[in-house]
Amino acid sequence: MKKVIVAVILVVLLTSFTGCGVKQTGTTPSNPIPQEQTKIVKFDSSPQGAEVFVDNYQIGQTPVEYKLPIGTHSILVKKDGFEYYYENIDVTNGGKEQSIMAVLKKELLQYGGVVQFNDRPIIGNGYPDL
Repeated sequence: MKKVIVAVILVVLLTSFTGCGVKQTGTTPSNPIPQEQTKIVKFDSSPQGAEVFVDNYQIGQTPVEYKLPIGTHSILVKKDGFEYYYENIDVTNGGKEQSIMAVLKKELLQYGGVVQFNDRPIIGNGYPDL
């Protein structure tokens, strides 16, 4: 008799749990949560080894690849001894990746400074003392 009662209880428990799960289907929900669209952007410079900043965040040194959200972004590429390279770029949906090539120009005055000219006349006969 005990075996029959245990068997009945097991059958009742098993049948009560079979309808509790969520049915999984191969379709997507009608209102999925939108995911942010991104695109790989390749950054390079001449000369290489320049620091790359995207929206004021340092992402590495050229050459470097970075995944950016679709939209407009500000780019800064800098290297010691060279002028900064600025550009605003539009990252678009089209294509798989986008490339930016920054050609850096040498700084004219690498160390800065002031050049002074002395325009006072020389007193004397104009010949050096020997």
